Amino acid sequence: MKHNILNVSFLEYFQTQMATTSVTPGNETLIQVKLTSEEWNGVEIMEPEEEMRILKLIIDGFHSVNHVFNPHLSLMTRLKISATPEMEDYIFDEYFRKRIECVIATLENIADCSSKFEIHAKSKKTLKKMDLMRIQNMNTTFGGSGDTYDHHIMETIEAMVTSKISVAGAGATTLAAANEWMKHYYTLKLMLQKSVIGINTHIIEFANYIISLFSGDVNVIGFLRNAYRFIEQNEAVFKYADFQLYDHQKQLFTIAKRPGAKMVLYIAPTGTGKTLSPLGLSEKYKIIFVCAARHVGLALAKAAISMKKRIAFAFGCSNIDDIRLHYFAAKEAIRDKRSGRIRKVDNSIGDNVEIMICDIRSYLLAMRYMMAFHPLNDLLMYWDEPTISMDYKEHVLHPIIHRNWSGNLIPNVVLSSATLPREDEIVDVIQDFKVKFHDKQPEVYSVISHDFKKSIPIVNQGGFIELPHYMFGTDYDQVLECVEHCKMYKTLMRYFDLREILRFIALVTKPVVNNDSDDSDSEDSEDSEDSDSDDSDSEAHEAKAKKEHTENPDPDTDDNRGLIITSQRYLPDNMFADIGERVEISHKASSRLTFANGAVRAGKWLGQQGAGLYDMQDVLNLK
Repeated sequence: MKHNILNVSFLEYFQTQMATTSVTPGNETLIQVKLTSEEWNGVEIMEPEEEMRILKLIIDGFHSVNHVFNPHLSLMTRLKISATPEMEDYIFDEYFRKRIECVIATLENIADCSSKFEIHAKSKKTLKKMDLMRIQNMNTTFGGSGDTYDHHIMETIEAMVTSKISVAGAGATTLAAANEWMKHYYTLKLMLQKSVIGINTHIIEFANYIISLFSGDVNVIGFLRNAYRFIEQNEAVFKYADFQLYDHQKQLFTIAKRPGAKMVLYIAPTGTGKTLSPLGLSEKYKIIFVCAARHVGLALAKAAISMKKRIAFAFGCSNIDDIRLHYFAAKEAIRDKRSGRIRKVDNSIGDNVEIMICDIRSYLLAMRYMMAFHPLNDLLMYWDEPTISMDYKEHVLHPIIHRNWSGNLIPNVVLSSATLPREDEIVDVIQDFKVKFHDKQPEVYSVISHDFKKSIPIVNQGGFIELPHYMFGTDYDQVLECVEHCKMYKTLMRYFDLREILRFIALVTKPVVNNDSDDSDSEDSEDSEDSDSDDSDSEAHEAKAKKEHTENPDPDTDDNRGLIITSQRYLPDNMFADIGERVEISHKASSRLTFANGAVRAGKWLGQQGAGLYDMQDVLNLK
């Protein structure tokens, strides 16, 4: 089927290709009923320690949006000792001097390593007995430097030097070894940028020495071609990352502190903290969190309870009496005389409620409940996925959503979704908000983010990763339309697989060589190497693999679906030939499986047609 980007968005096309569960009128995720006992029990389970750190960051970040911390401990931090010069020297001598001396000795095997690293002690003073006892206790408890950041830096240096030496020993820059040492080099540079307190100064000096020593050996082109390995497949990137708010959370919290009525259009990718942002907002406002999908509300409830936030639920409510308070939020309760545990709370008093979590059906009841205990200006309505079900002409939620918006009296509103329409697309909604709260000097803000930590590749029904230049065949105009669409909705770029992007860049930037042999493809040898097959780590093996690829191409290592577009369009039309030079466009089939798939597709298409004469142009809807 041929898709017009004006009618079908890039993401919508992907969704038609993916075998995922979609939201339908009868989907159980949208049911508007009371919480079950299992759901109540589920929200009582405390979040793990790592998640708790993130939750605390969101709460603390509301008060200081630039707050940053790193959970990793240096040796100094673990010992809880001040970083004096004598302590720095002692720690270094005790745990790291021998390791660094071994690395320096190894570096002597590299011909161009002319300089040596020398350590200059800053103090000759002896340590206090109390400090020595602390170090001894740490040796007993943790076995020395153990799981400390200083230790991990040294591990990275040792791993990088080892792989670098293997490259030099082989006499050639092999792919696997080169990729390995550059990964460690990149990791080391990242580690030195993190906000870890108390790292041994000698370790930092040595790490910077190593970086400067090998900076000239970094193959920028090779690094870019294999960036998916160094970034997305590098566990250390996330393992040692600093904890801080996303930029969109910083913007949201800053806007929330401003006076007057406000509506925030909050657009950010999934998995970047939108749903947890109400935890920070609850430091200033009493939040009414509206969600169509109950699992989202339950996830927020679990996080809030873990942080001792006082919450209430309004799910499947027919009247105000159906609202239920968590016992943290209870102002009055009946306790068991023997155990002292709370048996029943008084749900009619909501003075303590910080976050009210409700479904779409129950919003107005939840609003009136919170208005009974708090001034309107102290309330904030946070609507998660307000456009859900809007892709249907008719849906059971439509009249409820319309009723909620019309009946809303809260002057502070956050509409949150990764696919939320922009201001120019919901002019009527914005105007309605401004008119309703005209006496409160209403403002409308857009918080738009495209940040994400990892791409999510979209795989079509044929098992191939999809990208815009694979979607439209040779229709270059549609490719350009898609590009403009993605520029406007940059969140879609989350679905651009990094590896495929790098392949595309390598393809369109590949120099044109006037050579009749296939050796002109040598620049792409790294690109065609599969991440799971790093055994091609010698030139002989590469040459063999290349010969095999030419004679019997592998569809998994060289995806040619987009080559024709690039060949025809990205090279200027008026420069295909000149005096003494030419540009040759070749088409190579990766596998006979490609033709087999085409035959199957044609057969399925013919089964739906009447009698007539057809060709593949008809099957692909290209006429």
